[in-house]
Amino acid sequence: MPKELRHDLGEFYTPDWLAELVLNEVGYFGDPSHRLLDPACGSGTFLVMAIRRVLDYAHDSLAWRARDERELVSNILENVVGFDLNPLAVIAARTNYLLALGSSARHLAGRDLPVYLCDSILTPQTHPIEKRPIEHQRDTPVPSAQKEFWIPEELVEKGQVSVLCHLLEQCVNGKYQTEEFLGLSRRELQWQDPLTERSLAELYGKIRQLESEGRNGLWARIIKNAFAPIFRSAISFDYVVGNPPWVNWESLSDDYRDATKPIWESYGLILKAKGAAMGRSKRDIAMLFVAVGSKKYLRENGKLGLLLPFTVFKSQAGSGFRNSLARNCKVDKIHDLVELYPFEGATNRTSLMIAHRGETDFPIPSVMWSNPSRQGIGQEAELVEVYKSTRQFDTISAPVKVGRPETPWMMTTTKAYNAAKKVIGASPWYKAHEGINTALNAVYWVDILSRTPAGLLIKNASVSGLKKKVKASEAIISQDLVYPLVRGRDVKRWLAERPENYMIVPTDSKGTTLPHSVLRVEYPQIYEYFFKFFGDLVNRGGEPYKSKLDPYRIKKLPEAESEAPPFYWLFNAEPSLARYKVIWKRIAGGITGKAVNFAAAVIGSAKEPFLDSSKPIVLNDSLIMIPLDDENEAYYVCGIMNSSIVRSIIAAYTYELRMETHITQFVRVPKFNRKNGNHEKLAELSKTAHQLASQRRVEELRKVEKDIDTITTELYGLDEGEYQDCVKALEILAGQSEEIDKEGEEELSTN
Repeated sequence: MPKELRHDLGEFYTPDWLAELVLNEVGYFGDPSHRLLDPACGSGTFLVMAIRRVLDYAHDSLAWRARDERELVSNILENVVGFDLNPLAVIAARTNYLLALGSSARHLAGRDLPVYLCDSILTPQTHPIEKRPIEHQRDTPVPSAQKEFWIPEELVEKGQVSVLCHLLEQCVNGKYQTEEFLGLSRRELQWQDPLTERSLAELYGKIRQLESEGRNGLWARIIKNAFAPIFRSAISFDYVVGNPPWVNWESLSDDYRDATKPIWESYGLILKAKGAAMGRSKRDIAMLFVAVGSKKYLRENGKLGLLLPFTVFKSQAGSGFRNSLARNCKVDKIHDLVELYPFEGATNRTSLMIAHRGETDFPIPSVMWSNPSRQGIGQEAELVEVYKSTRQFDTISAPVKVGRPETPWMMTTTKAYNAAKKVIGASPWYKAHEGINTALNAVYWVDILSRTPAGLLIKNASVSGLKKKVKASEAIISQDLVYPLVRGRDVKRWLAERPENYMIVPTDSKGTTLPHSVLRVEYPQIYEYFFKFFGDLVNRGGEPYKSKLDPYRIKKLPEAESEAPPFYWLFNAEPSLARYKVIWKRIAGGITGKAVNFAAAVIGSAKEPFLDSSKPIVLNDSLIMIPLDDENEAYYVCGIMNSSIVRSIIAAYTYELRMETHITQFVRVPKFNRKNGNHEKLAELSKTAHQLASQRRVEELRKVEKDIDTITTELYGLDEGEYQDCVKALEILAGQSEEIDKEGEEELSTN
C-alpha cells in the first residue's frame, strides 16, 4: 500500500530486516513442523519471512527434499498463521502469503490461506456470560456491524463452527428455507441441546434477511474468522512473534475499553497506584498482546518475540505490566532499538522483547543499539547492513528497586548497576513537585511593557510556544502578584538564565488562591483582567480544573462562587513560592529512550527592573523542583543531582519525556547536615559551578565537576572503580544523544 495511505490508516508496518532480527532472536529457522503465529500480522511481513525460511529449510534438508511438495505446503498452511483486525491489512497479508509460496501455491487445492480477520485478544468466548441476554445464555456472540451473531455453545465446544459456516454459506447461496437448513444441519452437526436448534434458526434467518437486503454475503466467513483464534490455537504455537498495535488505553473506543477491561484485570496488568486510575493512564494495548500471547497461544516451551514501545519498561503506566510480566514470563532478552527509528515516518521508541513462560530472573541480558548516523534505518536495508552501520552494547535490564519488578527497569551495564545499588533509595526529606500548572498559560504569562504611576502595564499572549491561544489584552495592574517566571528552555546544568517572562500568581504568600472577595477589593485591576478571560478560564481542560470549575459552566456566577474555587484558581503554587529551589526540566533531550540530558540548577529570588522588591522566581509545569529554605542545602542537593553517579542512574531508569517528581523516590540524596564537612564543601563547589556556568568558563567548570564527583563518590561509599563504571555507563547511554528544539519541553504540557 502507498505510504500516504498507510499513514492515513495509522499503519506502520515492520521492515523486513527488523522481522529477520525478531525471528533470529526467537530461534525460528524454518522447521516446517514448528508452529508460528503473528497475532497482529498487518501486511504479513513476519508470515512472509517465516515462509521463506520454511522453503529454504526444506530446500537445504535432505529429509524434506525427498518429501512431496504438497506435504510441505500443507505444513506451511497449518503452522504459519496470522490474525489481524484491519480488513485491508488482511487482504494485503493474504496476497503476500500467496506470493511468498511462489510456485508451491499450485498445491493449495482450494484451501484457505491461514490469515484471519479476527481479534486475537477479544475472542467470542471472552464475552462474559452475565452480560448475555437470557435467551442467549448458552450461545457465544460474534460482534459485527449487525450487533451480534449468536452461535450455539454446543457447536463451539465440539469445534463445529467451521462446518456450520460452510452450511450457512451453502444454504444461503442455494436459497434454502429455514426448515431445509435445519434438516441439513441436524444431519451434519448432530446436536443434542434443543436450544441449539432455536439459535440456529434465528442465526440463519438473520443472515438470509441480510442477503435479501443486498448486504453482502460474507457473514458466514466473518463468523468463521472470528473463531480462528480459538480453533487455530487448539494446538499451541512454538513461536508467537510480531509487531502488535501500539495504542494508548485512552485512545481506544469506549466499547472496546469496557469489553477488554476484565481481560486486563485477569492478567494482573492493572496495578493500583495513587493518581493512576485506569481511565487516565497511558497503558498501551501492546502490553495486553504480551499477556494474551504468552498465556493463550504459546506452548509451554515456546518463544515469544514482540516489538513493543520501549516506554513500557520505564513508565508508571507500565508498572502493572512489568509486575505481571516478571511473574508470568521468563524474559530472555531486551533490545533497545530506539535510535534506529525503524518505522518509516514515525519516531516511536522501539524495543524487542524475547521471552518464554516462567518467571523472570534479574538482571536480564539486554542490547542497546546505537546509531551514529542519527537517521532512521532504511526500509529496504538488509539486517547485515544494519549491524554494520550501528553499534551494539551489551547491557542489562533490572528494576530500579531490587525485588520490585513494578518499578521502572534500568538499562545499564552490569558493573554500573551493582554500584547504583548503593545510591538507589528514597529521599523522603526532599520531595519533588511540578511547577505551577495553569492549563492556560496565555492568560497567566505576561510581558511587562512599562511601569506607570498606576502600576505595571502588562500584555498577555505574546509568549512563544503556547498551544492554547486567547485574545491579546493590555492592562495596568498592581505588581504585588506579579512574579518573575523561569521556563524549561531557560534551564541548563548549573544555570537558570535570567527570566524574560512574568506570571500573575493570584495567591497569598503560602500559595493559597485569593478568594473573589479579596481580589475584588485589594486587587481590583487584576480581578478585572482575569474576568476578561472568564469563559476561557472556567473551560480549562484537564484535571483538576475540569472538575473543580464545573459549577461555573452550569450555574450562575454567585451560586458557583459559593461552592467552587475562584475561576482564576491555581493549584500547586505553594512549592514554587519557596525561597530556594533545585530545578530541572521534565522533558529534555533527543528521542533516545534515555534521560541523558538531565540537568539541575538552583534558583532563588530575583529583583527585576519592573519590581520594587526581590521576589521568588516561579516555575511553569515544564519544570520540576525541590523547594528549600536554606541556600547551602539547595546547592548541596543540586551538586549531588548533577554528579555523574546520579545522572547515570537517572539516564538508565527513565527517559527523556519523564524526568519527573519520581527522581527523589528512586535516588537517595543524604539529608543535608551543616556539621558534615563534605556536605558544606559540596555546597560551595556547587555554588562555584553555577558561577562558572554563568560565565561560560567551561574548562574550569569541568575541573569543579570532577571535584563534585569525588565528594559524591565518598558520600555514597563507592570506590574509584565503581565511580568509573558509572561514568562509563553514562557515556554509553549518552553517546548518541541529541538536543531537541528549545521549545520541545512545551509541546507535551497541558497548555
